[in-house]
Amino acid sequence: MFHDMDLHKLGSWFKYLPILTFVESYIYQLDAMNEEVLTPSREDSFSARINLKDVQNEQEMTDPFGPLRNALEVRDLMTEQINKELRDGMEYWTLERSLCNAASKGKEVNANSLH
Repeated sequence: MFHDMDLHKLGSWFKYLPILTFVESYIYQLDAMNEEVLTPSREDSFSARINLKDVQNEQEMTDPFGPLRNALEVRDLMTEQINKELRDGMEYWTLERSLCNAASKGKEVNANSLH
């Protein structure tokens, strides 16, 4: 399996638990960023709580998985399989972002309008 991780050995889980937790939370943050455009005026919104709008920059919008990719590379955990998953994730994230932006503006959405 992934990096000699044995599902039947509890020690394997604990070895990778910190990075697995980071990856999961990072992806949930990206999802929250997309959904945030649907409720931008709420005071208790995700962006308001962590001041996300000040954190975002052009690099993060063109490659939102860049920091995640870097974290995996630094720990020598990046593989071609993971890189492919991140590329697929980028496509999904971009489509979701288009959908959320269109929905927030009350636009009709169809499959051709998402790219």
